[in-house]
Amino acid sequence: MITNRRTNIINDRTEKYINLTNKRTIKYKNNYHGLRNNLKVMTTNYIDSNMKEIICALAVILLGILISIIFTNHIDDIQKNDTTCYIQEFIHLLKNDKGINKKAVCFEELKTNTIYIIALWLAGLTIIGIPISYFILCFKGFSLGYTISAIALALGKGKGALLIFFSIFFKNIIMIPALIAITISGVKIYKNIIMKKNQGNIKLEIIRHTITCIFVLIIFIIDALWNGYISTTIIEKTVKFL
Repeated sequence: MITNRRTNIINDRTEKYINLTNKRTIKYKNNYHGLRNNLKVMTTNYIDSNMKEIICALAVILLGILISIIFTNHIDDIQKNDTTCYIQEFIHLLKNDKGINKKAVCFEELKTNTIYIIALWLAGLTIIGIPISYFILCFKGFSLGYTISAIALALGKGKGALLIFFSIFFKNIIMIPALIAITISGVKIYKNIIMKKNQGNIKLEIIRHTITCIFVLIIFIIDALWNGYISTTIIEKTVKFL
């Protein structure tokens, strides 16, 4: 009798634990799906309400890439050889186990990204800052296009594509949308100053602009750590196959 009673107690406790676990699992799944749906709705609304600005920003970046391609195609043979030698020497060092200074890469990434954010934040607070914001995006596009062209020139399209994917794609898939978001935030301030002339809206947009920049800065800190320690390790492994 005592044994049966203990068995029943254990079974009851086990059943309660299983039911509680199932309820928690269902709750977590519902929270996850709810969060995912909210993010999807927020993203869709943001894109719909800023479609013109997004298209304009992407066009400016593409313009920068186009200019870089034209520039690369028109540089003389000496500059092409210098670029090719630099990249090939870099890869040769990695193949011979001369590792990348990950701490230096992380610091450089963070410094560059911080400069971008501060420049776009200040540009967004002034009327004449909008052309500066678009110039920064164009410069980013130029830098991106030139890097891709230089790698393709040094390694060819096949091997170059592999290095481009691991060294550039992951880095810019986060950075470019973030820079576009800051630029759009600055454009909203500009529209409130010039078109609506609503002081209340201007103050609100400035606060939003600042919060956006802080949020992007946090993302860029994570991105710098990723590029400094994870991405560089992937690149070191990748060049072994080039």
